[in-house]
Amino acid sequence: GYCLEVRSGEKERIRDAKKRMTERVNQLLEDNRVDEERIEQEIAILADRLDISEELVRMDAHISYFSECLLNNELQGKKLNFILQEMHREVNTIGSKANSPAISRTVVGMKEIIENIREQIQNIA
Repeated sequence: GYCLEVRSGEKERIRDAKKRMTERVNQLLEDNRVDEERIEQEIAILADRLDISEELVRMDAHISYFSECLLNNELQGKKLNFILQEMHREVNTIGSKANSPAISRTVVGMKEIIENIREQIQNIA
């Protein structure tokens, strides 16, 4: 579903971010305003900030746990609601780190589904 959609655009998003960073770095180097070591450090920091792979792994784990609870008839509303809260946190982090209009649209869809499930859980709690 949505996690797969986010993953499918990941290479393009990283490529675009790398291109923007490279252009900016080249501009700074041409102007002789920053030393190269500092630029390398900043690129490493920015690359880490853009990486959403951990959030996607955790999201998959939350989805699996949620499904497991449903399959085992563990229909405690609070427990399921807590899992949904964690999913919502991951989705928010993905949206803020992604810096991509396509992923932002996907994130909105993910939030909508999470909210719909939350409403359904309120009916069983």
